[in-house]
Amino acid sequence: MSKSINIRGEYNSAKVFNPDIDESSYRQIEDMMNREEFEESKFRFMPDVHYGKGSTVGTTMTVEDKIVPSFIGVDIGCGVSVTELELNKKEASDPKFLKKFDRNARQQVPLGFNRHGRYKDSPDLKLEDFIVSDQLDREAFYTSIGSLGGGNHFISLEATDDGKVYLLIHSGSRNIGHTVATIYQDLADDLNPSERKGEGHLEGEAMEEYLHDLGLAQKYALQNRNAMADAILESNQLKQRSRFDSVHNYIDLDTMIARKGAISAKEDERLVIPFNSRDGSVIAKGKGNEDWNHSAPHGAGRTMSRTQARKRIPYQKYQEMMKDVYSTSVSKRTLDEAPSAYNEQKKILELAEPTIEVLEYIRPLYNLKG
Repeated sequence: MSKSINIRGEYNSAKVFNPDIDESSYRQIEDMMNREEFEESKFRFMPDVHYGKGSTVGTTMTVEDKIVPSFIGVDIGCGVSVTELELNKKEASDPKFLKKFDRNARQQVPLGFNRHGRYKDSPDLKLEDFIVSDQLDREAFYTSIGSLGGGNHFISLEATDDGKVYLLIHSGSRNIGHTVATIYQDLADDLNPSERKGEGHLEGEAMEEYLHDLGLAQKYALQNRNAMADAILESNQLKQRSRFDSVHNYIDLDTMIARKGAISAKEDERLVIPFNSRDGSVIAKGKGNEDWNHSAPHGAGRTMSRTQARKRIPYQKYQEMMKDVYSTSVSKRTLDEAPSAYNEQKKILELAEPTIEVLEYIRPLYNLKG
């Protein structure tokens, strides 16, 4: 049985590295292939593909002379940072340590819509650097650095069987990326009234300005994750061995490959794929597979919407799934993030074998949700 399918439209065709794609995603991809503006782009969709707002989650494409901001999404630069700690699994598994770690994380990192009550240092980026700076929220820009956000954003401690411990943080560009994406998508819609609202494209000078501000929002997201990691390490008196990031809503401005719900997997590039809060993640390296747009899946991919998960998954079952992970976030509020709302890890890894080599499986010891 083939591990991919082709979806053809009027102007282009896409390769999807999952033969079990759902009907909504299939139609959404088909619509993208019917757009003349992107007849020269190379589209590849990752194994964790599923329907998304603006474009399908799992999209990768080469960017030529046109772009639709909603193809990248509103959380520009969202990704996962991975910090290896000078800490062993036995120490990190101690309930006293985990209780203190949770208290410190909650004190240091605002969750959900919350921000810091004070300005945080932002030495590498200024609001005025953005072309649309006059439309951005100055207070949000400076007080959101070091905040997690909500939804599927998380902080976790995960460990290998041989005792290494990693701090993972999943977050993005907060209000700033959302505002930048909205401004430029509204502009694209105004410039192209004949195109479907929310899917207008940019080209020429407008596209260049979007790429400039998108690049800054991507830097903001990276700084946001680093600020959280640094604050957590300092408050717990921990030291790091190394740190890397896998970003999954962005445009690589060096290679001009756009990814929404997909990560870079260049040859020997270190990467992380988180699956769910019970089964954890894999640390892998890319194989540089050109047919995959040098990309890999960014996670497991949802098998049911958040609304469906809340209706179908019993709360007691969710509690049972999470019994081996220290978490003060397991509640009816986070039921939509239950592990069973996502694809199985094994399925995604089998489909992704042509593009990644798994180096380590890491299992959760601790999980905090936004």
